[in-house]
Parts: sequence; C-alpha cells; structure tokens
Amino acid sequence: MSGFVYIDRAILNHHVVGIANPKRFAAWVWMISEACWKDTKYNLNGTTIDLKRGQFVASRKRISEKTGLSDKEIRGLIARLEREGMVSKKGQRRANTSSILTICNYDTYQDVENYKEHKRASEGPTKGQRRANKRRREEGKEEEYTSNFEDFWKVFSDSRGKGGAKRVWQRKKLDNKASEVIAGAKRYVTSRGVDRKYWKQAQGWLNDERWLDEVSKQSTVVSIHDFEISQMPVRT
Repeated sequence: MSGFVYIDRAILNHHVVGIANPKRFAAWVWMISEACWKDTKYNLNGTTIDLKRGQFVASRKRISEKTGLSDKEIRGLIARLEREGMVSKKGQRRANTSSILTICNYDTYQDVENYKEHKRASEGPTKGQRRANKRRREEGKEEEYTSNFEDFWKVFSDSRGKGGAKRVWQRKKLDNKASEVIAGAKRYVTSRGVDRKYWKQAQGWLNDERWLDEVSKQSTVVSIHDFEISQMPVRT
C-alpha cells in the first residue's frame, strides 16, 4: 500500500486513542491508513464486495498482528470507538472472521478542503471575521438612531461619542422633546467658539440637560424695541 493520510495533531491528546496509550494510538493510525481512499472492489472469501471510501476489511486476528493489541483489547477498543462515533462495524463475531469497518467522518479529515472548512467551523471566526462581524453590529446600531437624534447630531456637529450620546438620548426619551433639545444645541453651537478642546461632548451635554442652561442664559437679555440691554450692576 502506498500514498499518505492526514493526521490531525489534536489526535495526540485524544481521550481514547491519544499518544498516552501507544498501542491504541498505533491501532487508530493503522485503521486510517488501511481504509480505502476511494471506492474499491474487494475479494472477501471468494466473494467480490464493494468497499466505500473510508472502509476496510479486517479480522481481530489481523488487527492484533498489525498493532500488537490482544483480542480482548481489540474488542474493547472497537466497542469504544463505536460508542464515540469514530467507527462503525459490520460482521466479525469471531476473532478470525473478517468484517467491514468504516472510519466515520473519513471525508472530513482526509479531504483537504473539507478539513479546512471543519477547522474554520471548530475554531470560530478569525480576527478578520471578528472585525467584519463587529462592523456589521456597529452598522446595525447605526440603523437604530432615530431621525430626531440624527437631526440633533447634525446640528451639534461634533464627531465624538455618537454611540454614548445615542444611549443618553434613548434613556432620557429625548424624542419627546427633540425640538427643544435641537434648538438648545443650535444656541450652544453658535456660542462655543472655534477651539475644539473647550467643546462639550454631546453625551455629557445631553446627560446634564445643558439645553436648559442655554435657555436660562438667553433669558438674561432684555429686549426693548430694536435694542438689547444687558442687565448690568449699577454703581452708586
């Protein structure tokens, strides 16, 4: 027999056929190597049978000769592998009677593309996939912004902390007083100056209800006809 098989490194620490039990490990590697890599015709006691990919024919006596396991050890190993869903068996009631053994999931581990897909699924998303998933989640959050909040955000004209500002907006249910908040934001924007380091961030501005402060500041100016007279202290 020639060719090669793939062995996943994880098998070294497998709880049934790991390297901690060298005989079982050797038996498992032998079974994988013995399995047909393609559908094959096989002569079994003068009868031609069809073996599928991943199947092989062996008796317990032959397995013992190849692996060094006793008949009792082989019966116990095959029974354990069947319970684990690693092999299935047809026949073999006696030690010298051949039966058909099937390596379950043979295609998963002995086909490169299938194996890569299996590893990707078992290992979870890659770093790039996690970034893409995060971006999609953020895009989903963007869709949750109400039109009133978007109007406020456009007026406030500060790119910092949009998510935090949105959470305050939702918590305080500011959609109910959007026009009042937006009017206050317009007053604040016209008075905050050009030096950005002194600008209040939207999250804090909303949380402290600073639109009300802007209203109180404006009320300190008294209009008479076309003139605005500031309330100033009078000297005596």
